[in-house]
Amino acid sequence: MKNIYLIIIILLFGCSKGKIDKSIVLKIDNLEISNYEINKNKGIIYQKKNSKAFYEKEMHAYLNNYYFICDAFEKKYDTITSINKRLYYSSRLMMVQKYGYLWKKTISPIVDDFIKLDAKKIEKREHVYYFDYILIKDLDTFYEKFDSITIDYSNFKIIKNKCNKYDFLETGYFSYQWPFIFIDGKSEYLYNLKVGEVSKIIKNANNNIILYLDHIETITLNENENKKFISELQIYIETKLDKEKEKEIQGIGKLNVMTENIDSFLDFYLNPKKNNKNNGKIIMEYYLNDNYRKISFFDFMEYITFSPFFDENINRAKLDKLIDQYFWDDYLDNEAQQLGLYKSDEFILDQRNFKNKVILQEYLKNEIWNRIDINSDAIQTYYSNNLSQFIKPKYVVGDILIFESKSDALKNTQLAMQFIENKQLSNPNKNNIIDDSFVFKQDFYFELEDSNLTQRIKTGIEKMPNNTLYPKPISLHGGFGLFYKKRDEGEIQISLNQSYKQIHEKLKNEIFLREKDSLNVLLKNKYKIAVNKTGYEL
Repeated sequence: MKNIYLIIIILLFGCSKGKIDKSIVLKIDNLEISNYEINKNKGIIYQKKNSKAFYEKEMHAYLNNYYFICDAFEKKYDTITSINKRLYYSSRLMMVQKYGYLWKKTISPIVDDFIKLDAKKIEKREHVYYFDYILIKDLDTFYEKFDSITIDYSNFKIIKNKCNKYDFLETGYFSYQWPFIFIDGKSEYLYNLKVGEVSKIIKNANNNIILYLDHIETITLNENENKKFISELQIYIETKLDKEKEKEIQGIGKLNVMTENIDSFLDFYLNPKKNNKNNGKIIMEYYLNDNYRKISFFDFMEYITFSPFFDENINRAKLDKLIDQYFWDDYLDNEAQQLGLYKSDEFILDQRNFKNKVILQEYLKNEIWNRIDINSDAIQTYYSNNLSQFIKPKYVVGDILIFESKSDALKNTQLAMQFIENKQLSNPNKNNIIDDSFVFKQDFYFELEDSNLTQRIKTGIEKMPNNTLYPKPISLHGGFGLFYKKRDEGEIQISLNQSYKQIHEKLKNEIFLREKDSLNVLLKNKYKIAVNKTGYEL
């Protein structure tokens, strides 16, 4: 399925609920900030669960940033092409993404109405269907082995009994309820199956499946089950609407990708100056508003470069997805323009809020961060004077359950947690292990300089608190271990070379914060407050 409504969560640029309060509550020089913008940023700060003192400090820091933004506008940062390109593509993406402005206008009302529980929906949900299934991983091979077979109960049993013989078949049992979101587009078909009936071959994700309805159980929904039901209804209707929109756009747009130019574009992307002569080549074309749009290498390069999902490591698979995304975004953007959504108060204020943040980031980088130079002598001196900061444990010690396979380890993770909670990990009972082919080692020593461990695992087990289970199986000794950390032992002095980057960032950050505070004082004298109804003294 094409991801028409790309989900990118940028908290500063998302739809809000309730009335839009445009009244100006802060004005510094010519820079005006609305109550809506202040409250939006306050909401983001208050999502970080912390103390009242923390919130006060964060709010003061946020409000003081407007002095920098004011100076940035004075220095014409808002005219920088790269900033405006980023703003344009971010604005468009936020308009067309899932749960964005267009979604809120066109999709949310339908979804909100559909997920309301009524007697008919509840009656359908109160039936639990118990299925026996055959999963077909290769349909062509299936037809070769079972040519012209009729899918009825007798043949279902014959095929099921052969599942252990063929690796392209898998069988098992499960139960589910309407709207049967595990199989797309077959909600009513499955609901109308009768006990004892066998389904047709149903396409399911990358596989196919045959279902036998063994029996139906009637239940009464409780509060938690109703919540789960509403969640599934939302998934069901959103998926349905998404596919309908995809079909609509495909039918009208008739996207034509110039596959013969894909390799040329990848060369152009990697070396745009060297391959500048190719920037007028066409990468795709489609209909939009009765016009045939031709998208050049240059157009598409700009889209990739300035979009929020920019990825330097582009390849053919990623490129195919980006081509589709450009096509969908253009259609949905056109729909949003026709609906006038770009002129809404909410969007305009969110766009301004986002632009201020982008300008602030660029301003601080250019005016302070990029001007700070940390020389190697300063790093050497800091390291020599703070050797105690650069010590790590030699060993991480704990108990470990080692299984033959990663899957065995994963399925026993919950049991390992139970042993920990019951303080029984030092004496695990094999009768409680799903697969008893494991080895238990108590007080197992991980050496942090062991070259057989990945750096991610070394860092993970070093930084994790004592008396906790490492979240993933660790590959070692020909198996996979669930490791329960108990303590650190020994000490290793971390070398200057290993610490260099860390010290460089630390010293630069310290200078940056000092310079930022100093500049803020200067700007407070330069730019005067005309209005302040924020409730905070600046």
